[in-house]
Amino acid sequence: MRWCESSKVQLQRGAALILVLMVVGVVGLLLLSISLSVHSQVIRAQALLDRANLLFQERSIESELAFALLTRDLVVAQDEQETVLPPIDWNFVGRPFEHRNAKISVQDVGGLFVSPQKAEDAQDFEILFQTLLSIEPDAAKSVSRRLEVKMREPSWVAIQSFQDADFGDLIGKREQRLLERFVILSPETRFNPLTVPDELLPIWYGGSDVEAIRALRKQSAFDAQSYEDLMGPMDEFTVTYPGPQFRVAIRVQQGSTTQIRSAQWIIDPYSEQPWSVFFRKRGADAFQ
Repeated sequence: MRWCESSKVQLQRGAALILVLMVVGVVGLLLLSISLSVHSQVIRAQALLDRANLLFQERSIESELAFALLTRDLVVAQDEQETVLPPIDWNFVGRPFEHRNAKISVQDVGGLFVSPQKAEDAQDFEILFQTLLSIEPDAAKSVSRRLEVKMREPSWVAIQSFQDADFGDLIGKREQRLLERFVILSPETRFNPLTVPDELLPIWYGGSDVEAIRALRKQSAFDAQSYEDLMGPMDEFTVTYPGPQFRVAIRVQQGSTTQIRSAQWIIDPYSEQPWSVFFRKRGADAFQ
């Protein structure tokens, strides 16, 4: 009888121990779940805080850059100018530069390639495809002719964006991104040889001239006078002062968060609207 009572007590103690262990396990799981949830919320809150700080930094840099473009002579050395802002080591050929922990790209629209919008002008794509996309001459001619046929279709709509346009199998996504970066869609009557990106120089100039221009750029000596010394007098449609339209991209990063903002600005200090934005978007085209 005593043995039965002792066995019964042991069973009760064992059951109690198992119950306690189960409770401890459940509580441990709850604490772990709460800890993981809190950690996740902290990470999310930090990401939101980083994003807010980046947006503020991005807008601040954007305003500072716009103010500098409006108030500084764009072709005079910045260390010769008196200004409330620190010098910005910019260029207008789309080559990224650093400023206030941000990477910035500024491209004068006058140095870009104007996209043909009419079918009869589609052959102008041929040299662009050869130079920018490294397509063989015969293949470039074939693609431009096929594109001309496509542009004559009744359903064809004038290109608004190379990345969004339906080129079928004529042009791949990589090529479309490059075209988006170096080709202007709206008509631009000005041509600025000083702000042509290095990638587009072979479209207008021969091999030796291209090398000479690139060498002058490395020495920061490519200006209106050196251009005329190299190429001869400019015609009436050629200008050497940047603007008024610029493609601008700003990339800022904090922690694991990155913000990239692209836009096309119109800078006209003496008009009623000195700074206007033609378009704005999120994208990394200028930094690819």
